[in-house]
Amino acid sequence: MDDKFINNLYSLFSKYHLNEKVTGHYCSVCLNESINEYFQQTPLREIDTSSLSIYFSSVGIFENECHDFKYFIPRILELISTVIPSADKSWFFDQVWIRIGESKYNEWDVAESSAINDFLEKYYTDIKKTNDMEALDYASWELKRAGYTGDILLF
Repeated sequence: MDDKFINNLYSLFSKYHLNEKVTGHYCSVCLNESINEYFQQTPLREIDTSSLSIYFSSVGIFENECHDFKYFIPRILELISTVIPSADKSWFFDQVWIRIGESKYNEWDVAESSAINDFLEKYYTDIKKTNDMEALDYASWELKRAGYTGDILLF
């Protein structure tokens, strides 16, 4: 995926900033002060998948109108765009699709939901160009889990 496309996502969602405490449940299993400090101090484009996986594991991340999730979404999509779906079996790439679907992004502001759907269509189109049928099947399944409702053909 080209940098211009990703940069546009960062620009669109740049109006969102993290709450003083990242939205979610704080306990010994979910979020803690250490991960909150990491998110507060780390530039968005440098946040890693393992830290976002910790964030995904918390309940309550969609409270406050998904404000913090919307802050993270450009980075989440950027990370997705760098991997052939069938090649990475990490917890992040398994859970990210569920969390995108749970966010109900199709109910967000029209520009935001359209940008995410445009990303998902481009993602699927890019995978299709690889002629990797396993990756294409996996991408189709991922888009369904994310709640994609666009017009591209999903097998």
